[in-house]
Amino acid sequence: MANVGTPNYAGPTMQIIGIAGAADNQVVAELENAERYNEFTLMSSAGEMDVDVSLDGVNFAVAIAIEDLHSLTPATRVVVTAADLVYRFQGTFKTVRVRQETNNVADAILYCSQNGRG
Repeated sequence: MANVGTPNYAGPTMQIIGIAGAADNQVVAELENAERYNEFTLMSSAGEMDVDVSLDGVNFAVAIAIEDLHSLTPATRVVVTAADLVYRFQGTFKTVRVRQETNNVADAILYCSQNGRG
């Protein structure tokens, strides 16, 4: 699958504005070659989302646990996001995929950066 969404590059970072999904499990944002990034921040102004990652670009770990930056407990991790909140996950992946959860439209923004690389 090709990249999904509109990428905006800014030096060592990239922001992907996702498409408006229409159905459960629809891919709303996908970065096919995510290997140059190792820190990801995700939010949705509408709808819930799942995040899948792949180390080889073919096989996906479905709905990884991501850090809820809104939580008062720093180590809180969730599998499904909530609207209007910000989430973070780190790692080196071949592909990062954001899917819509349920039939509520997910308005996703995925921010990718290269933390600690120079």
